[in-house]
Amino acid sequence: NGKTYALIAGFLDDGIQIVDITDPSNPTPAGRIRDGDNGGEENYKLDGAYFIATTSAGSKTYALVTSYNDDSLQIINITDPTNPSLAKSITDGAGGYEKLNGARGLTTVEISGSKYALIASSSDDGVQIVNITDPENPSAVSNITDGVGGFNELEGARMVSTASIGGKTYALVASKDDNGVQIIDISNP
Repeated sequence: NGKTYALIAGFLDDGIQIVDITDPSNPTPAGRIRDGDNGGEENYKLDGAYFIATTSAGSKTYALVTSYNDDSLQIINITDPTNPSLAKSITDGAGGYEKLNGARGLTTVEISGSKYALIASSSDDGVQIVNITDPENPSAVSNITDGVGGFNELEGARMVSTASIGGKTYALVASKDDNGVQIIDISNP
C-alpha cells in the first residue's frame, strides 16, 4: 500500500502497537493487539511481549512475537496493519514445543528454501526452532538445551541471531547466566 510501519512490543502493556511511519515527523497509530484480545480459545498470549520479527508467505505479511510471561510465540497476520489477526498461537509444552518457557529473543532465517523462527528461551535454557514456511501451520523442528550434546553456553539464553559462513548457517545465542555465546550449526535444522 506504499506505507511504512513500525512494530513495537510492549512488555509492560502486554501487546504490540503498529505505527504508520510513512511520514516520520508525524507517526500515527495503525493497529494494536493486547494480551487476551480475540476472546475464546484463540486469545492472544502476549503477557510480557518481548521481541518482534516479521516474515511473509505469498502476499501475506506476519509478525512473530515472543511472550516472556505466557511462554509462547504468537504469529499475527499483519497484511492489513490496521486490522491485525491471529494466525497461530504456540505455547510451551504443547505440540512438540519444549523450549518456549521465558521466550525472549527471536530471529528468522531461510535455509534451503524453508523459513525458520529461532526463539531463545531464558527459563528453559535453550533454543526452539520452528518451521514457519507456512506461518499459519508452523511446526516444531527441534530444540537445543544447555548441558545436552555439548551445548554449554545456553543457561539464561536471551538473544539469538544468525550468520552464514562458507555455505553453512549458524545460530549465535547470547546467554546471561553463562556469560557467553553459543554458536550452533543449524545448516540442517
